[in-house]
Amino acid sequence: MRPARGVNRYLDYYGDPRPIPDLVGRTPPEALAVANAVGVEVVVGGPDGDPRPLRRDHGRIQRQHPAAGRPLGQASWVVVWPAE
Repeated sequence: MRPARGVNRYLDYYGDPRPIPDLVGRTPPEALAVANAVGVEVVVGGPDGDPRPLRRDHGRIQRQHPAAGRPLGQASWVVVWPAE
């Protein structure tokens, strides 16, 4: 039995190869512009672990996960933690 056309029998364990931009130290408008240019979604890590939208009135970004320069992989978005 042959596989259907256009079907790849190899699994992609690494996911999306796009590199994650460095968002630490940027303001939210800057971070959103950089992330949009690369095509990566950015969310804020909430206190209960739920992702929330990054708003323009948040402070400068202090850390991010996954780290900059790594491929996006299986992640759906980049989680950032802005200053209060």
